[in-house]
Amino acid sequence: YQRRVHGYIYEAQMRFETLMEAWREGQMNQIGDIFRRDGWGLRDDYVISGPELETMCDIVRTVPGVLGERMLGGGDKGAAGAIIDESAEHDIKKVVDFAYPKCHPLYKEKYAVHILKLVQGIADFDFK
Repeated sequence: YQRRVHGYIYEAQMRFETLMEAWREGQMNQIGDIFRRDGWGLRDDYVISGPELETMCDIVRTVPGVLGERMLGGGDKGAAGAIIDESAEHDIKKVVDFAYPKCHPLYKEKYAVHILKLVQGIADFDFK
């Protein structure tokens, strides 16, 4: 297990450098792919996800326009996030509202879908 965790940490650091370059270049498909691969590492190598989060990711992944998805936090059954094309916004909520309660009926009144929009993006600051 330790070897997998250390491998995840190393690979996540390498992905971060690539992610920052992709942000600077506006490569949203690449950003989504990195986001997704990082989530797989958290699930498979770090082993900190859970079935409720992975179900949410599996459902969202079926929606056209989803560029990447992953678990974000594990407390109180956690949170999952996705990077999406604006065209997928309506379908994400519709698909999750249809499928998630069927997969996890105990949580049918406890999950939520929130859409957040990137307003400014990333800016480089010179702190010198």
